[in-house]
Amino acid sequence: MIYYDYKKELSQQQCLESLQKTFGDSCVSRTAVYFWYAEFSRGRDHFEDEPRAGRPRSVVTPGNIEAVRQLVNVDPNIAYQETEDTVRIGLAAAQSVLHDYLDLKKLHVVGCLIV
Repeated sequence: MIYYDYKKELSQQQCLESLQKTFGDSCVSRTAVYFWYAEFSRGRDHFEDEPRAGRPRSVVTPGNIEAVRQLVNVDPNIAYQETEDTVRIGLAAAQSVLHDYLDLKKLHVVGCLIV
């Protein structure tokens, strides 16, 4: 409805009043109306999320698990950072794969010599 009012060339205040009249207390905020008017003024004409900068959220997939398994088989002492960079997953996903899915634990040996 905000886009419709924008296209009808209503002001932000007129749009907000129309929404409040129609939806009452469950109406969007004034800030939301002004935000969307600004977006439409910049040329936005779709409602999907815009691409964001930075690393995308990682999910644990069978492919990620297998890729990490192969890395660990080649280098059992591989660092988290190298795992993240090679498989292109986040730290949380790398830790989850190593500890929850591959059941690997970091061993700390202090003052012992294992022969």
